[in-house]
Amino acid sequence: MHPCLNLTEIQAVIFGHLSNPDLQVNGDPLPDFATLASVARTCTAFTEVALDALWRDQTSLAPLLQVMPADLWLLRIEAQASTWEVPRLKILTFVRDLQEADWSRFDYYAPKIRRLLGSMFTSEPVYPDETVFHSLRSYRPSHPLLPNLATLHIHIIHPKHFQRMPLMLLSPTITTLDIFVLDPHPHEVPAFLSDAARTCPDIRNFRFRVSVPAVIDTLAFNEALAALLGTTHNVEVFDIHTRVPTTSDVIWQLGNSAALCRCETISLPPGLGGSEIQRFFSSGQGRFSKLRHFVFEAPDLDMAADVIAALQCPLKSLHTYVGKQVLQPHSALARFMASFERHRCVSSLTTLSITGSPEIDGPSDSIRGAFRSLFSLAALKSLHLRLSCASELDDDWLAGAAPAWPRLRELLIYHSDPPKVTLAGLIPLIRHCPRLSDFWISIAARPFDSDLLLPGICNTRIATLDLNLSTIVAPVGVFRCLVLMFPKLKTIFYFDEGEGEEGWARVSSLLKESMEDEDEG
Repeated sequence: MHPCLNLTEIQAVIFGHLSNPDLQVNGDPLPDFATLASVARTCTAFTEVALDALWRDQTSLAPLLQVMPADLWLLRIEAQASTWEVPRLKILTFVRDLQEADWSRFDYYAPKIRRLLGSMFTSEPVYPDETVFHSLRSYRPSHPLLPNLATLHIHIIHPKHFQRMPLMLLSPTITTLDIFVLDPHPHEVPAFLSDAARTCPDIRNFRFRVSVPAVIDTLAFNEALAALLGTTHNVEVFDIHTRVPTTSDVIWQLGNSAALCRCETISLPPGLGGSEIQRFFSSGQGRFSKLRHFVFEAPDLDMAADVIAALQCPLKSLHTYVGKQVLQPHSALARFMASFERHRCVSSLTTLSITGSPEIDGPSDSIRGAFRSLFSLAALKSLHLRLSCASELDDDWLAGAAPAWPRLRELLIYHSDPPKVTLAGLIPLIRHCPRLSDFWISIAARPFDSDLLLPGICNTRIATLDLNLSTIVAPVGVFRCLVLMFPKLKTIFYFDEGEGEEGWARVSSLLKESMEDEDEG
């Protein structure tokens, strides 16, 4: 064997590349367990480093528990997997009391685990029974099970597990904490967050989701969040997709987090005044100084405008949801859109999503004029507009938008009203946005004179068009225009139960026939 292979550093690099592309959790590749196990048995010089790589990433506690004596545990298969229909759910139980001798192999392998990436979607998952957690914690009440754990990412689908499992896994070494809980009891979520605040002072990536936010005790939840943020000073990512209104204390603590670069999702409570928002979100005093990615919910457009105006930092992505389902004046929409003009993010914002349900009262020209404020975002690559008032956008607005966003790659304009944009209105996008590859818009499709397209001007990136609730006239003519504009087009998705359904079906059929002709040619 070459002497270099005796160096543990070189072994670690080699074994670190042994991953299985078919084994992933949320897109995160896992080690090639079978190959690493073989390597560990092949040569004693490789054993320790190969075992480190083998155990570094785990999707369940079950393999670790199964290194304990075989007479301690038993596997059984549940008849009903779960409410989420996980296939062949296996339950691991202890059949006798723990003894000190049971821990020897456990204590050897447990420190090797650095990431626990549990997922309910793994094949034939194994879940320890709640009595297992009770036994482990009772025997070692103050000892972390995984003393070197850095990443804890688990889905808890059994309510009884939430009472004990995460608390046992919390460790001072954890830097990434990502938890999803199905149907927790109201008091359990705040209790867990309080334990995390006490146990994990170095959390940098914090994500917490529950399936039923309504069951959470809002006040206790926010108090626990504020305590967690008050004790962890290195938080870089903060994600609480719970739709629970965020209190002033939590917002204040978030602003004080000097390392915070991604914040999802703040849900602003009704009644916050402009002066309070300015105090919470003003970047002039160093608050939110490193924030680059922000997701927030606001009750109305005025509050959302106040937040954006106060948060003067060079954001890269912004997602905002405006939830108040009441009629709002067009001046509120204009003020909200104008908050992007002369903002520090005009040259940095690449992703913008505006979603909501407010109805806007005002003339069409005023509504379109308000949306023109977005033209100042010169770096924009992705724009999602899910607003009913977006139905007022027309060909003239798109003609101004296209040259304003030369880097645009993704455009989604969703509404349920009759569209004012025509098929010819898409020509400026083809001309000025050569990188556009993802497109979802409602149009009034009718043929146009092909001379409107300059020679050689087309989009070869788009293979699929989402034309939700689009109307159509003269399907054959529309098909000819579409293939001139999008020569690589293969599929059209549409939703129209009215007169347009037959027309779009005809266009789809013609597309299929043209592809078959190309294949034969």
